[in-house]
Amino acid sequence: MTQWVLYGDVFSVYTRTARMVLSIKSVPHRIVEIDPFDPDQTENVRALHPFVRVPILHVDEFELYETQAILDYVEALCPDPRLCPEDPQSAARTRQVMSLADSYLYWPLVRQAAVQHVFNPLLGDPVDQDDLQAGLDAAPRVLDALEDLAAEGFVLGPGQATLADCHLWPMMDYALMVPEIAEMVGRRSALAAWCAAMSGHPAAIATAPDLKALRI
Repeated sequence: MTQWVLYGDVFSVYTRTARMVLSIKSVPHRIVEIDPFDPDQTENVRALHPFVRVPILHVDEFELYETQAILDYVEALCPDPRLCPEDPQSAARTRQVMSLADSYLYWPLVRQAAVQHVFNPLLGDPVDQDDLQAGLDAAPRVLDALEDLAAEGFVLGPGQATLADCHLWPMMDYALMVPEIAEMVGRRSALAAWCAAMSGHPAAIATAPDLKALRI
């Protein structure tokens, strides 16, 4: 029997993406918690990923890191249900959303805005208002791009479940915890409808991190 093991941090957006895909595909797997931001765990994580990142997937003797590679591998091994659209335009838009999230959304909306507004207060760390504002300043352009893609209809449709949805939602879930970003999303109807639908998706609910566990 194939043994699936996912190494990652439950609070990591990328670990959650992999967990959502495995959940949707009903793949039995074991999760091993590792924290790339914990200095005491750095060498353990480095042994699995040379750049000290998560997640890392083990399938029997095969080891794989980098989230998009992991998603492609799971999609190939477990094609039911299919999460990468077959038609070329929808498939291209799926990849476009995933790349947009990695390149333009993750840093300002998650690592700046959400970390400063949500995570630092829970951890008892000081809030860097300049960093928070930098994330908020970058948000409209990113959200406009997602609104255009959602309104077009090839991807990010309510009720869909694609690799793009699984890749984007964990980031947007954190970003929406920042009131200013939630307000911005509310003014973008197609994106807001997608967010509302994703918040109730079974895989999103099953993988939602318990932020109360972070309180000092």
